[in-house]
Amino acid sequence: MPRYVIDTNLYVEAITTDEGNEALAAFQRRFAPFLFQHSTVAQEILAGAHSEASYREYHEDWVAPFEALGRVITPSHAAWARAAPTACAGSATTSTAGCRARMAST
Repeated sequence: MPRYVIDTNLYVEAITTDEGNEALAAFQRRFAPFLFQHSTVAQEILAGAHSEASYREYHEDWVAPFEALGRVITPSHAAWARAAPTACAGSATTSTAGCRARMAST
C-alpha cells in the first residue's frame, strides 16, 4: 500500500491561499486512504499559529484528523540517525564524505 506524507509548504499554501486550499483538498479527496502526517509537519503547522485560537483551529483542521485515524508517522531516533547522510548529501555545501567524517567525529 502506498503512503503519502504532505510537506509543510503545501499546508502553508493551503492555509494562506484559496488556490492552495483547493489543490490540497483535491489531492486529499483522491488519496485519503493513503495519507499520513509526519510529526515534524504537525509541529511546523502548529508552530505557525499566531494565537491560541489559530493554534486550536490549525490543530482541529490539519492535525487532529490524522491523530484520530492513527496516521501520524514519528520516526525513531535510529531512523533519524540513519537519514542523516541522505540529508547531508542534499546539501550543496557539504559532500557526503565530509558529512560522514563530521558525524564520525562526534
